[in-house]
Amino acid sequence: MSLARRGILALVAGCLARGAAAQGSPADTVGRASIPCNGQRVVAVVINPGRPPFSGNAQRWRALARSFGLHHATTDASVLEPFLLLQPGDVCNEQRRSDSERMLRDLPFIARASILVLPDSDGVELEVNTIDEIPALGSVAFRGLGPRALSLGSDNIGGEGVRLLAGAERGYAYRTGFRAAFASYAAFGMPLTTEIDAARDPIGSHVEADATHPFLTNFQRGAWNAIYRMEDVYPRFRRSTGDDLGLEIKQQRWSAGAVSRANVGSTVFLLGAEVVGLHADPAAAPVVITDSGFVGTTDSTLVGRYAPVHSVRAGALIGVRHVNYAPVDGLDALFARQDVMTGVQSGTLIAPGRTGSDDDLLISNSSYLGAVFGRSVMMADAESEARRTLTHGGPISIISSGRAAWYYRVGSGQLFMLDDEFSGGARTQLPIQLTLTERQADIRGFTGSNMAGAVRNVARAEYRWARPAAIHGADAGLALFTDVATLAAGSAPFGTNATVQSVGISVLGAYPTRSKRLYRVDIAYPLRGDVHRLEVRFTAGNRTNAFWREPYDVKRARLGPVPSSLFSWPVR
Repeated sequence: MSLARRGILALVAGCLARGAAAQGSPADTVGRASIPCNGQRVVAVVINPGRPPFSGNAQRWRALARSFGLHHATTDASVLEPFLLLQPGDVCNEQRRSDSERMLRDLPFIARASILVLPDSDGVELEVNTIDEIPALGSVAFRGLGPRALSLGSDNIGGEGVRLLAGAERGYAYRTGFRAAFASYAAFGMPLTTEIDAARDPIGSHVEADATHPFLTNFQRGAWNAIYRMEDVYPRFRRSTGDDLGLEIKQQRWSAGAVSRANVGSTVFLLGAEVVGLHADPAAAPVVITDSGFVGTTDSTLVGRYAPVHSVRAGALIGVRHVNYAPVDGLDALFARQDVMTGVQSGTLIAPGRTGSDDDLLISNSSYLGAVFGRSVMMADAESEARRTLTHGGPISIISSGRAAWYYRVGSGQLFMLDDEFSGGARTQLPIQLTLTERQADIRGFTGSNMAGAVRNVARAEYRWARPAAIHGADAGLALFTDVATLAAGSAPFGTNATVQSVGISVLGAYPTRSKRLYRVDIAYPLRGDVHRLEVRFTAGNRTNAFWREPYDVKRARLGPVPSSLFSWPVR
């Protein structure tokens, strides 16, 4: 049996713990009825942060988390205040109220949020009620039956909306790896996200820093971002012989840009500029990555295949969005509420530049479509990039990825989902080889597969049954699923044309009830492909805050950032 297990150490048992807490808290207990927000004067804003339930047997798992230094502190009101679009003295506007509620609910450390409008003799009072997610984070990865990597952290250090994570990984024949990550979601008292991520992996290393003022609501004047990443990586190239080749690439990536809002009726236009830089230096020859260390190779497939890429470009950002949000329960989490973006959103970067001695043009686009009707929810997102040399013409290099999904809520606690994720590249300047083992592609049952290509399509179907608070305060469920992945060799080194399929069953959990964080144990068996053994995989995370996260084996081949990140707008 192949084990690929990643989990939340201090919380997985708590997810299924008996005797969990009673659910009373400020966000659940309301003394007065809310009235419509319709032009009244706001005389006061009262913020009531609430902690997650910690009573009954859940106290044991709280004690376990504390033994690792993971103490919980309820979110400070000052962290929530920057996301409120209404202040004392303002005219009460329903769209501003609902947008504020949605932005609070989207914070990774907030499980539930509501903003009530309560009558007052001089106008209305806004009562902001939230319940925290359990913030403790931890993961463990195994090699065989022994632990290979461990990380611990918190999503909400000291209740300040700060995420800290630290971990280590055994290198075996290579060096021991270390990682540290920091994120603040309300830096300097603003809806500003700052992040630093640094790692010395057993093979390779990276340092990344970014600051983003995301475009969260149409009431904003604009958005901006800045990002810098330096890395020394060894992209792996799968071969049918089972021994991977690694090609060292030292690179620096950076970008900075801003957009400003203009309204035409209910349609929002975003106009701005972006500067993008890339310096990538691939090694002249690969090495074989083995369990005993690097080994030289006589395989010449990758020798001199990829030239250095040094480019700087500046361009225009043009975006349009005509969207609303529909709160829906029980899509990517068992019963948590998430805000589905409905309507159309599209943005384009047009950036001429210079790569080496060639003048070129880079065009990238991000497009999203979403709809909610009856029991159905449909969403689709595509992220594309194309480059052409202007100096002497030639073929266009293309990279694209995207996801389309249909959710159908059959009945209470029952969900049917069809999902398709596409990734591909052609004539890329940087290495691209798409595998069945890429973690973010999430193809269950194919750990250890040696197949790869330049184009990958993953289709999934899942039927889920779940019950809220089924095990003393924890949501629980079961799911049947099938994954079908298709590879096309294209121009990828050692590419192959193949279709594989797996089927399986999942055990699902969320704690406390209606938490956004979903725990899954997936048991998958391949029906066809180059792997023929049962796989058990444990995962945990919040899937409600992003509809599509591009797999790293696609992202690393891009000449610029993922297009949606240029506009700093959410895709969900």
